Amino acid sequence: MRFSLTATLAVALILFPALGLSAQTPGPDDALKAQLDQGGLKYEVTKSGNVRISFTISGDRSQDVFIRGRTDTLDGMDLRELWSNAGTLGADPEPDVLIGLLSGGGDETLGAWNLEESDDGWLAYYSAKLPASLTGADLRSAVEYIAGVADAKEKELFDTDEN
Repeated sequence: MRFSLTATLAVALILFPALGLSAQTPGPDDALKAQLDQGGLKYEVTKSGNVRISFTISGDRSQDVFIRGRTDTLDGMDLRELWSNAGTLGADPEPDVLIGLLSGGGDETLGAWNLEESDDGWLAYYSAKLPASLTGADLRSAVEYIAGVADAKEKELFDTDEN
Protein backbone atom coordinates (compact mmCIF):
# COMPACT_ATOMS: atom_id res chain seq x y z
CA MET A 1 0.00 0.00 0.00
CA ARG A 2 1.41 3.39 -1.00
CA PHE A 3 0.78 6.57 0.94
CA SER A 4 0.92 9.95 -0.66
CA LEU A 5 3.07 12.67 0.83
CA THR A 6 -0.07 14.59 1.78
CA ALA A 7 -1.51 11.63 3.67
CA THR A 8 1.80 11.03 5.47
CA LEU A 9 2.02 14.68 6.54
CA ALA A 10 -1.59 14.66 7.72
CA VAL A 11 -0.95 11.58 9.89
CA ALA A 12 2.24 13.18 11.29
CA LEU A 13 0.40 16.39 12.18
CA ILE A 14 -2.26 14.39 14.00
CA LEU A 15 0.16 12.09 15.85
CA PHE A 16 2.89 14.51 16.95
CA PRO A 17 0.70 16.53 19.33
CA ALA A 18 -0.91 13.35 20.62
CA LEU A 19 2.54 11.96 21.41
CA GLY A 20 3.68 15.18 23.06
CA LEU A 21 6.08 15.90 20.24
CA SER A 22 4.75 19.29 19.26
CA ALA A 23 7.17 22.11 18.53
CA GLN A 24 5.88 24.30 21.34
CA THR A 25 8.33 26.33 23.39
CA PRO A 26 8.60 24.91 26.89
CA GLY A 27 6.97 27.22 29.36
CA PRO A 28 6.75 27.41 33.10
CA ASP A 29 5.70 24.24 34.87
CA ASP A 30 2.33 23.96 36.61
CA ALA A 31 3.86 24.56 40.06
CA LEU A 32 5.35 27.90 38.95
CA LYS A 33 2.09 28.94 37.30
CA ALA A 34 0.26 28.23 40.57
CA GLN A 35 2.83 30.24 42.58
CA LEU A 36 2.56 33.18 40.19
CA ASP A 37 -1.22 33.12 40.43
CA GLN A 38 -1.14 32.80 44.24
CA GLY A 39 1.27 35.72 44.43
CA GLY A 40 -0.91 37.84 42.16
CA LEU A 41 1.95 38.20 39.67
CA LYS A 42 1.04 39.01 36.08
CA TYR A 43 3.56 37.56 33.66
CA GLU A 44 4.37 36.69 30.10
CA VAL A 45 6.28 33.69 28.80
CA THR A 46 9.43 34.45 26.80
CA LYS A 47 10.54 32.59 23.67
CA SER A 48 12.94 30.54 25.79
CA GLY A 49 10.17 29.39 28.14
CA ASN A 50 11.08 31.67 31.03
CA VAL A 51 8.70 34.07 32.76
CA ARG A 52 8.96 37.88 32.58
CA ILE A 53 7.29 40.04 35.22
CA SER A 54 7.27 43.82 34.74
CA PHE A 55 7.06 46.06 37.79
CA THR A 56 6.48 49.75 38.23
CA ILE A 57 8.90 50.98 40.87
CA SER A 58 8.53 54.23 42.77
CA GLY A 59 6.31 56.00 40.29
CA ASP A 60 7.91 56.43 36.92
CA ARG A 61 10.54 53.67 36.90
CA SER A 62 10.01 50.08 35.81
CA GLN A 63 12.00 46.86 36.08
CA ASP A 64 11.66 43.40 34.55
CA VAL A 65 12.35 40.28 36.59
CA PHE A 66 12.76 36.89 34.95
CA ILE A 67 12.07 33.49 36.44
CA ARG A 68 13.56 30.41 34.86
CA GLY A 69 10.79 28.18 33.55
CA ARG A 70 12.49 24.97 34.62
CA THR A 71 14.26 24.02 37.82
CA ASP A 72 17.74 22.85 38.71
CA THR A 73 18.21 20.06 41.24
CA LEU A 74 20.82 19.86 43.97
CA ASP A 75 20.79 16.72 46.13
CA GLY A 76 17.05 16.32 45.62
CA MET A 77 16.24 20.00 46.24
CA ASP A 78 14.56 21.80 43.34
CA LEU A 79 15.83 25.34 42.81
CA ARG A 80 14.56 28.07 40.53
CA GLU A 81 16.59 31.07 39.34
CA LEU A 82 15.20 34.62 39.42
CA TRP A 83 17.12 37.52 37.89
CA SER A 84 16.87 41.13 36.78
CA ASN A 85 19.21 43.04 34.47
CA ALA A 86 20.76 46.33 35.52
CA GLY A 87 22.43 47.03 32.17
CA THR A 88 25.47 46.37 30.03
CA LEU A 89 28.88 47.66 31.07
CA GLY A 90 31.48 48.38 28.41
CA ALA A 91 34.03 45.84 27.21
CA ASP A 92 36.53 47.05 29.85
CA PRO A 93 34.51 48.01 32.94
CA GLU A 94 36.10 50.36 35.44
CA PRO A 95 37.61 48.47 38.41
CA ASP A 96 35.63 50.67 40.84
CA VAL A 97 32.38 49.56 39.20
CA LEU A 98 33.34 45.89 39.46
CA ILE A 99 34.39 46.25 43.10
CA GLY A 100 31.12 48.07 43.80
CA LEU A 101 29.14 45.18 42.35
CA LEU A 102 31.09 42.57 44.30
CA SER A 103 31.06 44.38 47.61
CA GLY A 104 27.50 45.74 47.26
CA GLY A 105 26.06 42.27 46.81
CA GLY A 106 27.30 41.32 50.26
CA ASP A 107 25.10 43.99 51.80
CA GLU A 108 21.92 42.57 50.27
CA THR A 109 19.59 40.15 52.03
CA LEU A 110 19.06 37.91 49.03
CA GLY A 111 21.00 37.19 45.85
CA ALA A 112 24.23 38.34 44.24
CA TRP A 113 25.51 40.31 41.27
CA ASN A 114 26.61 38.46 38.14
CA LEU A 115 28.42 39.44 34.97
CA GLU A 116 27.87 37.73 31.64
CA GLU A 117 29.90 38.57 28.56
CA SER A 118 27.87 39.78 25.60
CA ASP A 119 28.59 41.26 22.20
CA ASP A 120 28.25 44.77 23.68
CA GLY A 121 30.34 44.26 26.82
CA TRP A 122 29.32 42.76 30.17
CA LEU A 123 25.70 42.34 31.22
CA ALA A 124 25.30 43.07 34.93
CA TYR A 125 22.36 41.27 36.50
CA TYR A 126 21.18 40.45 39.99
CA SER A 127 20.02 36.90 40.69
CA ALA A 128 19.06 34.37 43.31
CA LYS A 129 18.40 30.63 43.19
CA LEU A 130 15.59 29.80 45.57
CA PRO A 131 13.67 26.66 46.50
CA ALA A 132 11.05 25.97 43.85
CA SER A 133 8.57 25.24 46.64
CA LEU A 134 8.12 28.86 47.77
CA THR A 135 4.61 30.05 48.50
CA GLY A 136 3.13 32.54 46.05
CA ALA A 137 3.55 35.32 48.63
CA ASP A 138 7.22 34.45 49.21
CA LEU A 139 7.87 34.32 45.47
CA ARG A 140 6.29 37.76 45.11
CA SER A 141 8.49 39.15 47.91
CA ALA A 142 11.62 37.75 46.28
CA VAL A 143 10.67 39.09 42.84
CA GLU A 144 9.92 42.55 44.23
CA TYR A 145 13.19 42.59 46.18
CA ILE A 146 15.28 41.57 43.16
CA ALA A 147 13.53 44.19 41.02
CA GLY A 148 14.32 46.91 43.55
CA VAL A 149 18.00 45.99 43.86
CA ALA A 150 18.52 45.78 40.10
CA ASP A 151 16.64 49.01 39.42
CA ALA A 152 18.66 50.94 42.01
CA LYS A 153 21.92 49.73 40.43
CA GLU A 154 20.65 50.53 36.93
CA LYS A 155 19.87 54.08 38.04
CA GLU A 156 23.25 54.42 39.78
CA LEU A 157 25.39 53.04 36.95
CA PHE A 158 23.52 54.10 33.84
CA ASP A 159 20.97 56.74 34.91
CA THR A 160 18.47 55.05 32.58
CA ASP A 161 15.30 53.01 32.87
CA GLU A 162 15.68 50.43 30.13
CA ASN A 163 15.40 47.17 32.06
